[in-house]
Amino acid sequence: MSTAPRARTQWLRAALLLAVSGAASLALAECGVRALVPQPIGFSWLTADGLEVHVPGRHAVYQRSEFSAPVRFNTLGFRGGEFAIPKPPGTFRILALGDSYVEAMQVAEPDAMTNRIERALAGGPRPVEVLNLGVSGHGTDDALDVLRTYGPRLEPDLVLLVFCLANDLENNLLEERCQLTGAGVTCREPERPSPRRLVFAHAKSWLSTSSQLYQATRAAFTSPFWQRIGLRAQVAQTSGAAMPFGHDLYRDPAPAYLQSALALTQGLLGALRNEAAQHGAELWILLVPLRDQVEDPRWSALAVEEPTLLRDQPQRAITAIAEANGLPVVDPLPAFRALDSAGTRLFWRIDGHLDATGQRVIAEQVVAALHARDLPGGRKP
Repeated sequence: MSTAPRARTQWLRAALLLAVSGAASLALAECGVRALVPQPIGFSWLTADGLEVHVPGRHAVYQRSEFSAPVRFNTLGFRGGEFAIPKPPGTFRILALGDSYVEAMQVAEPDAMTNRIERALAGGPRPVEVLNLGVSGHGTDDALDVLRTYGPRLEPDLVLLVFCLANDLENNLLEERCQLTGAGVTCREPERPSPRRLVFAHAKSWLSTSSQLYQATRAAFTSPFWQRIGLRAQVAQTSGAAMPFGHDLYRDPAPAYLQSALALTQGLLGALRNEAAQHGAELWILLVPLRDQVEDPRWSALAVEEPTLLRDQPQRAITAIAEANGLPVVDPLPAFRALDSAGTRLFWRIDGHLDATGQRVIAEQVVAALHARDLPGGRKP
């Protein structure tokens, strides 16, 4: 064998050995992370329309220190089974919009509020479907995007906005995608990603969903430690000192910035109402109670710091702007407080989201409201 082919063969062997060694090292590191420091995997997926949903068709287990819940996503990228398109004749269909509280990955699918509502309404005069369109991190502007994008295909009879008092006001104001104008609220359309960006985003989604090593590496490199030693640039604060939200949610009157957030949210609710009406549906608002409001020890700690805070002020503020838009409101806070006082746990201790009991109580409140109120045209579920 001549010198050139021999050198080429040796180079190929070395490259193959290096590739095998690298793959083995990565596999070993992946196993180590899964065994020693398991990471929550991600499910975010960017659509061609620029919307954030979940990885379509993905089945996995969402695991944290307090729970382990099997999750599945349909081909549209939402939690649960496939949605019939077009809607089956005679079916009363509810679309549930919102963030992680309606997404409910902290509980098994049958324990999510959407599934519980659907089961509770089964056996009535019409078949009822409750579709879970919740996505972690979504605000009211995102809910509007989802309804505009999927509403025509899913044909709702009722749109239920699951409003997170802790996050939605902040999201609506700080994302700065929607602005109040003299004609109401104007929102920029979601930016449609380029083909190259879409490929890159989907590659990241695959890694987030498949590799806990990748998730651990991401978490490590976003740690403030790297900023402190100068190896990563400072990340801009999402909320400056002038916009703490938090305790301000319980103040009456609200600070000026929070009044702006409420005014913008009122405009967004009006836009959602109008969009729902275009599909022949009514919009309802479901207020998710804050844990600080529900649990007496947590509220007592706040009240000691500032006795003037009002425990139900967030509900009062959102209810006022919902009623200004002619929207029914479901408020589970009284039921949550009564159950918590009786010793019933409704939130996960560490994760902070609703547990299966909290999801059940929310569903019961919605079902009771549905039974008590006729929808337009007598379309009672």
